[in-house]
Amino acid sequence: SESNSPLNELENNESLAGKKQKKKLKANKSKKKNETMKENDLLDKLKIIYDNIDSKDWRKRNTSIDELTEIVIQNPKYFKCQKLLFPLFDKISERGKDTNTKIAIHVTKSLIKIIEVLKSNVDQVLMNFVSIYLNNLSSSNKLLQVETLKLVNILIDPQYEIDQTRLLKIFSYGILHIPNIKIKELLLDKLIVISSNLYQTKPSSICKHLIPTIIELLKIKKNGLKHSVTKLLRHLSDIYGKEEFSNIISSQYIDNYNEICTLIES
Repeated sequence: SESNSPLNELENNESLAGKKQKKKLKANKSKKKNETMKENDLLDKLKIIYDNIDSKDWRKRNTSIDELTEIVIQNPKYFKCQKLLFPLFDKISERGKDTNTKIAIHVTKSLIKIIEVLKSNVDQVLMNFVSIYLNNLSSSNKLLQVETLKLVNILIDPQYEIDQTRLLKIFSYGILHIPNIKIKELLLDKLIVISSNLYQTKPSSICKHLIPTIIELLKIKKNGLKHSVTKLLRHLSDIYGKEEFSNIISSQYIDNYNEICTLIES
């Protein structure tokens, strides 16, 4: 019959496909609208939290850190954009300097959770917060030291995909400006890990940033520090190969060549 003709069947299929397409477009439009509403709702919540996180009442600051952490963990995709990422880490940086060590410890624990979720998205704000938290390694509060060390270990762990070149620069700067010798030694050990992480992809950036730092550290006459510097130099010699590393030093840092070679061979 005519109703079952191939032409009618084709028209029916096209009509059905058109309806499905319209339904899909409507669903996408509705989804986009819901996303916009959710983001606006999120911004309203963040405004309240950011006000409270600066409160003079430490309990309010403490509660706000929990609320902020929960929002980030539940909505990580919104914090990939600078509009939300930068204010987030501005507040986290401020609380890292909190004079109440309970707050400093609490925000460090929360920061670890946030980094585990956001991973490489934090690359663009590393300069905003890492140096502040490195200073907490020198705290007289042992628990704050422990939590900060956990944070450092998360940052240099490849599974979290943090930009190791940026960390290399920040750690190199931190080593030179943190007065505590023990912390300098600790960070030198962490630079061994960072240099290993970087060698396969960016070998040239390692010596570019590390050797000038090492040369400055050699001016500080402390046995423990000298031992840590020597350990790092030997590691660099191992990963580059003795001959190549020697060539790098002789071509770019000739004034310090003999001293560096003596330390490696000692």
